Amino acid sequence: MLISKKSLLVLLYLCIAFSLMLIFVSLVFQVLGYWIGGGDQMLRYLRDNVHKVLKTGSVGIGVGFVYWLFYYRKI
Repeated sequence: MLISKKSLLVLLYLCIAFSLMLIFVSLVFQVLGYWIGGGDQMLRYLRDNVHKVLKTGSVGIGVGFVYWLFYYRKI
């Protein structure tokens, strides 16, 4: 495998991994915060606020790129 392809695969992996991690963490904290607050109809709350979770997860693309730019670019 060429060095540039390996580096781009690392970039893709980092962006996806950070995004999925942020989506999972934000989803867990949304559910726990709503549950501790005594909320009813949790599924409707999550469905109404799924855009917040996805916006938070989209930050992972930028974080993955910055991490790749400063650490893994020369693989």
